[in-house]
Amino acid sequence: VERLAQLTRRDVADLLAAHRIVTLTGAGGIGKTRLGLEVARQLLPDFADGVWLAELASLSDADLVADAVAAALGLELAGGVASPDRVARALGPKQLLLVLDNCEHVIDRAACMAEGLARANPKLRIMATSREPLRAEGEYLFRVPPLDVPAEDARDPEDMLRHGAVQLF
Repeated sequence: VERLAQLTRRDVADLLAAHRIVTLTGAGGIGKTRLGLEVARQLLPDFADGVWLAELASLSDADLVADAVAAALGLELAGGVASPDRVARALGPKQLLLVLDNCEHVIDRAACMAEGLARANPKLRIMATSREPLRAEGEYLFRVPPLDVPAEDARDPEDMLRHGAVQLF
């Protein structure tokens, strides 16, 4: 299990080196966010201007995606109205990784944000987590495999704890 997890992290890191937008997709609760955060932590030394997390799960209004991203990046935007273009201009040529987490309920705005930022800055990389693809231009999809579960007749607690689904609980 751990070897598979290491290979998966390495696979995602390699994809981010080759593609500007990578979306981790899969069913809810299978570890997309956890995988994304582990990859982001691993890649921190590769991005001179850091790795940033924009958590979108709590947004009830898709129009707030740009505001959430600006806030996550610590950007002060004069006039108070955020947009993908304004966020991109404020970032300039910074070399960073932005993680857009839990995009499924604001998918269209998350896609616009990812496209706008990627278009404006060739040094920027975006990793999104979502139950479905963003359908953003240039997006590469990585289907996160489901967590492994113990055999139905498993009785040994130590053996059960070796499985990702049990560890998640």
